[in-house]
Amino acid sequence: MGISLVRVVANFYPDIGGSITHVLELSKFMHPYLKKQLIIAPLSKDDVKEFDDSFPVPIKRVNAALISCTKCKKLPLVSSVNLLYYARNIAKEIRTLVKSGYHIDIVQVHYNILGQYLLLFFKGYGISIPLVIMHHGSSIDVGNDTLRAKIVRKASLLMYDRFKPDYYFQLDDGTLNKDFLNELNKRNIDYKILLHAIDTQYFIPREIERSYDDFIVLFNHRLDPFKRADLSIMAFKYLLERLGYPLNIKLRIIGSGPLLEELINLVEINQLNSYVQFLGKKSIDDAKTEIDSADVVIGTSLISNVNRSIQEAMACGKPVVVFDSISESNLFINMSNAIVVPAGDVHALAGGIELLYKNPELRIEIGKNARETIIKHRSWEQRISQELSVYDEIKVKQSTRNSYE
Repeated sequence: MGISLVRVVANFYPDIGGSITHVLELSKFMHPYLKKQLIIAPLSKDDVKEFDDSFPVPIKRVNAALISCTKCKKLPLVSSVNLLYYARNIAKEIRTLVKSGYHIDIVQVHYNILGQYLLLFFKGYGISIPLVIMHHGSSIDVGNDTLRAKIVRKASLLMYDRFKPDYYFQLDDGTLNKDFLNELNKRNIDYKILLHAIDTQYFIPREIERSYDDFIVLFNHRLDPFKRADLSIMAFKYLLERLGYPLNIKLRIIGSGPLLEELINLVEINQLNSYVQFLGKKSIDDAKTEIDSADVVIGTSLISNVNRSIQEAMACGKPVVVFDSISESNLFINMSNAIVVPAGDVHALAGGIELLYKNPELRIEIGKNARETIIKHRSWEQRISQELSVYDEIKVKQSTRNSYE
């Protein structure tokens, strides 16, 4: 049963990382299994024509910013106003496509709030196309207890009292909010929990020539409070103390974010400048090269370390040392496909890295098991099958509904 899908995204640009990379990959991997697919994305101030023209899926860009000045965007409610404006423009674009004879079976929106706003405009414009919302991770997740997050969760549920999607996908990156899903269940909203899928043909073990004999510990995450890069630096300090400050050990930090300056100061205060290297933001290809160069990859979030960067490192056959965070993921098996230590225990994290530093054979064994885990449990084949089954279910329900009208 061929599905004609319109995929709506809040961001869609090359080499961004995070959930945007996931949507990029999902669009490409899913495309051969669909009758046709169209991506609706925001206009960009940057030149993305070359990217759009070379992408295997057609991209239609529409205006997403009613208020475009940079300073204004930081004001309260401006982001909501812009999302409402973007949702209205998307709905108008979809209505125009339908009137022109473009058949659409399903609209899938990759942002919870944007999806809810679009449901509102679908109602207003009389658009009856089934709509699926996919939540990648934001304010409604467990571990996010800021006032804004609490308001967003409450507002989302109030919206779902009036406007219900035909299906809800929850991407579980370790921050799964079961209470929120239970609330969806009370509202008779069908949902499915999905897992990250990793391109194991791209993220493969690769030996590269290094011009140095250093033992490389890699931190490859955003530099924000969620990822706790400060704990990786302190654990690395304790590792150096345990080993007597050998010159051949380095901590390499990939990423950008609001805590960069604070982290640089932390390194300077602890006199680690000779050992810690800040590499800045990297493209996907360059990040892959850094993974290939690393001996160990670490994850120090207190909430979840089941993220793409950790799983990509595992797919590359790299041993990972991670905090046993509050997520209930069963991805990690201690001393089999990872080394897992108590959350926040930087001395235990240092001990885990030390164990791998002193045991090259253990590094190889854990790395091998890590890749096998990703191939078995995070394949794109499994992920595609899950989504296609939902699409077919929605299409059958829609056909049945139309037959009674």
